[in-house]
Amino acid sequence: RPTKRSRERLPLYGTVARPLSTLCVELSRASRVSDAEPLLPEIHEPFWKLRAMHAIAAGRLRQQSEGDHLQWADQLDDPFLRVAAYCGFALREARLVD
Repeated sequence: RPTKRSRERLPLYGTVARPLSTLCVELSRASRVSDAEPLLPEIHEPFWKLRAMHAIAAGRLRQQSEGDHLQWADQLDDPFLRVAAYCGFALREARLVD
């Protein structure tokens, strides 16, 4: 199981945030949101974290159409993460770009 231990640069990828974000997207697409949530990248690279949160929110909605997803999103600390979650709900698609 992947961990966030390594904070060093990865060859061809930059920091660990990019592959973690991609892993979150793919796990969310595979209806494995509970596996994706702990892998959210750190906020020091916001694009990758926002991309992952968008995917997780879309995956939550697709996996469980009933439920109070807005309440879950409202509990997120960072307003940018809330916006990413709302966009994931609106688009219902875990992948923003290929």
